[in-house]
Amino acid sequence: MTRRIDFDEWEKQRGKWMVEYFKTCPRRRPRRRPRSPEKERLLDWLVANAWRQALKTGEIEFLGPRQIRWHIFQGAAAKGKQIANE
Repeated sequence: MTRRIDFDEWEKQRGKWMVEYFKTCPRRRPRRRPRSPEKERLLDWLVANAWRQALKTGEIEFLGPRQIRWHIFQGAAAKGKQIANE
């Protein structure tokens, strides 16, 4: 048995639910002071370096536009074997 869902009505309800959730949700306050340019460059460099390292080790591979394969367990297993062999 299938149920018909009116997507427009669902989207309106979802919007109301999200507003209520964010009003009552205890969460961290957003950052009020922008990061310094040096910190932004450093964080960008760290992220880019992590991606380059993952590509070099084969932990991730690009299959095409917006398609990435992430070898989570093979990378972790390989690291565990390296530690065990040392």
